Amino acid sequence: MAQSKTPTGPHSSEHSSGDDLGFDPDSPDLEDPQVDPVGPAKAPLDKKKDEGKSKSYDPLGDLKP
Repeated sequence: MAQSKTPTGPHSSEHSSGDDLGFDPDSPDLEDPQVDPVGPAKAPLDKKKDEGKSKSYDPLGDLKP
């Protein structure tokens, strides 16, 4: 039975610097697109349509003068 060789490269735990995350989570950069937006998501073209009932479909509507 062949023995599997474990990798001998660097591990992420060897390069970590403790609990330092590298940023201040209490004051995020507002220009950073990774920051969650304030308020609900809304598409730019979302508008309520104030149209009444739509016309019923007429398959011959294009043929009428």
